[in-house]
This record gives sequence, C-alpha cells and structure tokens, in this order.
Amino acid sequence: MAARGARMAVIGARCARSCSYTTAARAAVCSLGARQLHGAPVVRRSRATSTPAPHRATHTSAAATPTPAVTGAELTGDDGVVLLQWADGVAARFHAEWLRDHCQCPACWDHRTTQRRISLHEWSMPEGSVAGAGVTGVRVSGSEAVGEVVERSAAGVAGVHASLRLAATEEIARQGGGVVEATVPGRDGAHTVVLAGGHLRQHAYWPANDAAVASGMGAGSWARDKADLREALPRRAFRGGDFDGGRALPSVTLEELQGRRGLFKLLRDIHVHGVGTVTGVPLSEEATEAVVRRVAFPAASLYSQGMWVTEIRPDSDNDTAYTADDLPPHTDGTYLGDMPGLQVFHALVSDAPRGRTLLVDGLAVADDLRERHPAAFDFFCRQRLPFFKVDDTHDLREMRRVITVDPDTGDFAGIAFNDVDRAPVHLPADVIPRFYEHMRDLSALCNDPRNALWTDLVPGTVMLMNNRRVMHGRSAFNVESGRLLSGCYVDEDEWRSRLLVELRGVRERGEALW
Repeated sequence: MAARGARMAVIGARCARSCSYTTAARAAVCSLGARQLHGAPVVRRSRATSTPAPHRATHTSAAATPTPAVTGAELTGDDGVVLLQWADGVAARFHAEWLRDHCQCPACWDHRTTQRRISLHEWSMPEGSVAGAGVTGVRVSGSEAVGEVVERSAAGVAGVHASLRLAATEEIARQGGGVVEATVPGRDGAHTVVLAGGHLRQHAYWPANDAAVASGMGAGSWARDKADLREALPRRAFRGGDFDGGRALPSVTLEELQGRRGLFKLLRDIHVHGVGTVTGVPLSEEATEAVVRRVAFPAASLYSQGMWVTEIRPDSDNDTAYTADDLPPHTDGTYLGDMPGLQVFHALVSDAPRGRTLLVDGLAVADDLRERHPAAFDFFCRQRLPFFKVDDTHDLREMRRVITVDPDTGDFAGIAFNDVDRAPVHLPADVIPRFYEHMRDLSALCNDPRNALWTDLVPGTVMLMNNRRVMHGRSAFNVESGRLLSGCYVDEDEWRSRLLVELRGVRERGEALW
C-alpha cells in the first residue's frame, strides 16, 4: 500500500507538471465538486451511503401537447364499459376494472411519488364481480372543477392529508382534458374514480371509432413514447472515417456540462452516436468522478465500488485490460446478468501515439450483418451463447444473445460481443457448424477496417460510451510508459432515465433538440 501511495504521488506530480488548465476549467471542476451532482456530493470513492436522489419520470409523454377536452361520457350497456368522447371526435371505451385500477384520486394515487396507495387486492372482487357490475354512474367536468372534484373524492377518507390533495389537484389539472368521475363497485364498496381526460387519452387502449385509430390510440403509451424518442433523436451509426477519422468525437466542455443544456447534449450524443466526450477536465480521479456524477452515480462492479484506476500490472492474472497488449473490439461485462450501461475512460497518463483506442459501432455491424448475412443475424438474435469470468474470487457465467432487437419494432437494441470472454461452446451437434459459419461472418464485420474508428484517449478529455452498443479495443503500448486510466461503469437504467428527464426538460423550456 505504501508503494502504491508513493506511485500515485509521483503520477500526481507528473500530471501537474505535464498539463495546465484555464482558470475557468479549474473553477468549473471546483463548482462540480462543491455542488450535489445528481443528488450526491462528490467523494473520492463511490460508497453505498452516497446514493443519488431518485428522479422519477411521470407517466405522461415527454412531448407536451394540449389535450382536447372530454365532451361526452356514457354507459354503453356492455358489462363494465364506459364510452368517452373528446372534442376532436376521438372516442374510446374503458372497462370498469381498468378505471378503478387507474384512479387518480388522492386516496388511490400519490402524485408526489407517482405510486399507487391502494393495491388491486384491496378493491378487486372475486370472479370478475367488478366487471360484471360495471360502472353505475359517470360524470364529466371541465378543468376548472378539478379542485372541487379532488376535494369531494377525499372527503371523509382517513389519511388523505392536504399535501396529497394538493398534488392530485395540480397534476390532474396539468394533464388537462377535463376530469371524469365514474362510480365503480368493488370489495371496498362503491368508489368514485377520478381521472384526468388527458391521462385517459394518453393511456387509452380500446379505440371506438376511426378517428381514434387514426390518432394512434391502442398502440400503448410506452410504445408511443418509444416511437417519439426514435423520431426526435434518431440514432446514427458511425464508421471508421466518421468524426474526422476519430479526431473530433462529439463533445461538450466542462463549463457547458454544468448547465442542463450541456448535460442534455452529452446524453443526446451518447444516445445518437453511442459516444460523447467532456473536454477540459483536470487530471484526477475526483474530477473524473465529478463528470460522471453529472450523469449518474458510478456503478459498483467486481473491479471496484465505483471509480477505478487501470494501470499496468505485468503479472496480472485478473484481466487482460491490465496488460499492455492489444485488445480486440469487445463489450464489457458479457458474463454479467446486467451488463454495464456506460463505460467511462479518462487518460490521466497517456502513451500516445501508442495505446490508441478502437471504437466499433455495434449498430453499424448489426446493419451490415442483417443486410449481408440475414441467416447469421437471425441466429445471433435467437441463440444464446455462454460467457464467463472464473478466477480465485469470481465465478460469473451468463448465457446471452449476441444481438438484441426491440420486441415492438425489430430495431437494433444492443450487442454483447466479447470473443475473449466467450466460454466453451456447448450447443447441439447440428448447431455447431452453423455457429462457426455465422461467427466468422460476425467477427469479420467487427474487425472490418471500414468499421474501425481509431481515436486517442487525451488527458483532460473524459470519454463516455454506450457499452451495450459500442465495442472498444486498443493497440498495444509500452509497458514502461506509466499509462494510467481513471473510469467506471454507469448502470443502463440510470443514464437512460436521465436522458428522458433531460429531454422532457428541453421540451418544457421550449429549446431546440439540436
């Protein structure tokens, strides 16, 4: 430990001698360190106690568009079904149980946390009795009556305090479209369901006329939100000659990252291109961590509790990353049940021009494979392969598909390719020849020079890449160079959630996406 401390001190002095930074850059990282980034203060190492505050996304679409008012409601005579009509002519039907399940009154739903306050078991009657009884009454009011409706729904209900009522009033009014009240019998007696017209419109699942079908109703709100993201921020595959041959990756400055616009641009770049960078970052693990925490907290892994430092370990028996050897294109953590979402690199000490970084876009590879070798593409979408990491302290094994596609759209969703960590193949005898045939095709595309984007990890520039899309590798370098990287992983859910939150914020502020 003493030797390592001395080495780090020498490295710190070397970094200080080799680089200088503007006053603005130093002030920026100090500001990042002093503030609570993403809800947690910057610390030397990520600890279990340093947990960012959650950022809940509402159940409304990121695209803020006015909702037409509900103008009519009637009981159709079918068991448990209500017919609603909006001012633009769109009509939809709803089952009584669905209405009861999605009630937005403050007794049933906490709008501060977007969580239910009552479980289905508490109100659902056995053998579909609620659906059989159906809705016994329905009423439509304008948005100006939301407060009155909420207060009426909460009257006499224990535990529904003022903050719950206020949150319900504000959110139902914000969703727009008026407010619908429907009386639905259940295990807990007859309950007056309260729902915003906008909420009903967004989550309507049963279109009742051609206008509703034409509006896209029935596709499901999650599918519509997914389509909205695909249209607003379409992904762009990169190849070897893009970004000025790897010399000009998408970037924001450290100063820009302190604002929400800069944060959105970084997240947008990672989503669209698979990679983004932050320039002007001081050479320290703390400064690297401050950048990461602007996006999300560093994820714990088998390598560290958060941030890690990759340095040469000549006798390493843990991972080839700690050697000076070249590494073929690969994704990290293929042997884990939950692969890392983002991979972060910051060169504190470089060995340029040796030790160059290789990036290969899995989106481009998958597109090529689907077009040139459709049988291979289908094979890797269906067939799970074994990956492992087994040593004295770990026994990690995972069967996973190399290529995943969106189940709704068929679009490329991710790649998990690591020939180094691929375990012995145990497949049926008749599948083995096809496996090697298709593996040759896939490997050829992953190693095709036309798909190889070579770039340098520059001290002062933090690179963040989508580990589930972009494969990375490197060329060999001098074992005596002192090459030193700081970095970490970020969980997929965390950075994706942050992207959607910031996208919603951009739209609410009326800013351009590009």
